[in-house]
Amino acid sequence: MKVLVTGAGRGIGRAVALRLGRDGHDVAVQVNASVETGREVCEDIRAEGGRGELVTADLSDKRQAAAAVAGAAEKLGGLDGLVLNAAISSSHDVFDVEDNEIDYVIDTNLKAPIVLSREAMRLMRAARGGNIVIVGSTAAQTGGALVGPHYATSKAGTHTLVKSLARSGAPCGIRVNGVAPGFVDTDGLDRMVAARGPVDAKRLVPLGRVGSPAEVAACVAFLLSDAASYVDGAMLDVNGGLFMR
Repeated sequence: MKVLVTGAGRGIGRAVALRLGRDGHDVAVQVNASVETGREVCEDIRAEGGRGELVTADLSDKRQAAAAVAGAAEKLGGLDGLVLNAAISSSHDVFDVEDNEIDYVIDTNLKAPIVLSREAMRLMRAARGGNIVIVGSTAAQTGGALVGPHYATSKAGTHTLVKSLARSGAPCGIRVNGVAPGFVDTDGLDRMVAARGPVDAKRLVPLGRVGSPAEVAACVAFLLSDAASYVDGAMLDVNGGLFMR
């Protein structure tokens, strides 16, 4: 499979790109400002015998988002997989968030996935098949007590996007699914802790710990694989049982 992974320079995106490379997929690694980090991910994929190609774009700009898909397809010689991971996290509550931050979060977290999906699905429709996985968040399901309302709302939009795209893609042989991570050991969690205080995982999470990016990546890899060939329009919770309490 030839797969574009957005936000692949660190955290969950990096783990997904490395996992897909190990699984034998050709991977386009999208980053924005962290170009050197993106190159390192590509080098790590190649070091393990895979193919990693760098794509740079500011996904909050719809034209650059569309160009990222075209660039990935050109570098990989086609595109039949898309992992929409890139997102801007924010812990500012409704009393403190500024207009420009609202726009940037919504543009990156919600508008960009719509544009990226549209462009990728046009290519996939022509090829009569493809797979998309969108990385959502438990904040979409809870309102996000520890994150800002603009972030939680953007992620809720991606959960609905999974269902909508799955309906459009199914007749063309395109599957669309999502994963909803809970507390995962990433830069985003570090920023949330800095803004709102420590996360008591042993109290909040039934499994008693924070998850790893690799654990989320394993679920993404499953949804992209033939093992999930009859899974469509699903949102897989990857949260340590967070909602069992």
